[in-house]
Amino acid sequence: MLAHPKILIIDDQPTLLKSFSNIFQQQSFETVSALSEKDAFEKIEAEVIAVVLVSMNMKDVDSCALIQSLLRKSPESVCIALASGSDVQQAIKALEVGAVDYFQRPIRDWARFFHLIRQSMQVWERTCELNALKSHMENLQRHRALSGFYQIKGNSPSVHAVMDAVHLVAPLRVSTLIYGESGVGKELVARAIHKASPYKEGPFVAINCAAIQADLFESELFGHERGAFTGAHIKKEGLCAAAKDGTLFLDEIGDLPLSLQPKLLRLLEQKCFRPVGGNKTTDFHARIICATHVDLEKAVEEGTFRKDLYFRLSAQELYVPPLRERVGDIQLLAYHFIEKYNKLCNRGVQGISADALVLLESLDWSKNNVRELEREIQRAVVRAGNSTVLEVDMLFWSRGKQKLPEKSSVFRKDWLRLEYSEAQRIFKKLFLKEYLQQKLLESNGNKSKAAKLAGLAPSNFHRLLRQVEDESSQDK
Repeated sequence: MLAHPKILIIDDQPTLLKSFSNIFQQQSFETVSALSEKDAFEKIEAEVIAVVLVSMNMKDVDSCALIQSLLRKSPESVCIALASGSDVQQAIKALEVGAVDYFQRPIRDWARFFHLIRQSMQVWERTCELNALKSHMENLQRHRALSGFYQIKGNSPSVHAVMDAVHLVAPLRVSTLIYGESGVGKELVARAIHKASPYKEGPFVAINCAAIQADLFESELFGHERGAFTGAHIKKEGLCAAAKDGTLFLDEIGDLPLSLQPKLLRLLEQKCFRPVGGNKTTDFHARIICATHVDLEKAVEEGTFRKDLYFRLSAQELYVPPLRERVGDIQLLAYHFIEKYNKLCNRGVQGISADALVLLESLDWSKNNVRELEREIQRAVVRAGNSTVLEVDMLFWSRGKQKLPEKSSVFRKDWLRLEYSEAQRIFKKLFLKEYLQQKLLESNGNKSKAAKLAGLAPSNFHRLLRQVEDESSQDK
């Protein structure tokens, strides 16, 4: 819950403002005052306002129009009209445009007045809680709406490009090469191609070329006959046979030893294979999809990957962007992993705080990309216990101690290609994220202390955090 909600008192008479402020202070309420319409909007923008008291007899001010405008600006705030004896009809109009009640001045029933103020503060708190919950649920629903495409998560332009490419290559009976850094989800993309292809009724068989010993590669891929080599006590079907009319996925193809590459090339060219120790060849009908984090063109130049094999594998190429190139998807991914690990870990987490999201979106993610994000969300969900929101202090724990990683630089060289106004907008947005996160890190997640370090009122600090969260939601 946001801290230090205040009461905004709007009147064009300084003596009345001072009098009300003193009375509220005696009741332990925090207040801010506004002498004009402009001043009122500045206050509601700069402060966390729970209740607004509007005088109905200000000169040159349409109080009803002011109430409407203020409630549009801050819809969770509760508005109360203050009317003199001659302004009863005006006060009734105030109720029609959104005020919850009105009092005639001078106020005589102070007990009822302060009871209404306290009730209004409670209404504001419940409204804020419901809005936060609604935001969390909308994020979950957005995730569910976008998660139907074979587990590919994201709503950024780069992910849409991947989805478009999947639809383009899926119907084609050609080899496809998926490239991208470790942990970006290349196998998910391969499975998406399989599920959208004419081979979807067949099996999807995966093999990690970097994880198989060189002397066992042929046996794993092609199978072997009984007695083909020492230890071959029974006949074994290889992955090529197991793939049948489906898809054979060769992960980390760039790590395949040079000595084994001709054997794979022969499979691609002849569309048949022979088990180790066997005499008969078997037709190969499956589609081949490969993935790699290695730059195969560079590997060809360096002589560590065969040029003819590269051309065979790359009839169609598909690039999967790293997480740092799709920062706008982090919130969506986080909610997906929250939902996943809520079920596995028996937790009830419903969302992630704005400052925790700022931290996740400000990191470099240069190691394991989505895989690393998933691990951190999994750990945080476990640490959450009975909490319904993931906070900064639940992230990046290792061996019993929180170890917050280095953040990525706010400046990006690729901004130099943008127009000035667009580059400035992005820079301001990311600067705000990084600045707020740095203060939160320096204060160990204590928002009040972070606000003090930043030289801001706690309400202003919270407002900026909320602004960051709103902008992240709009990016979706």
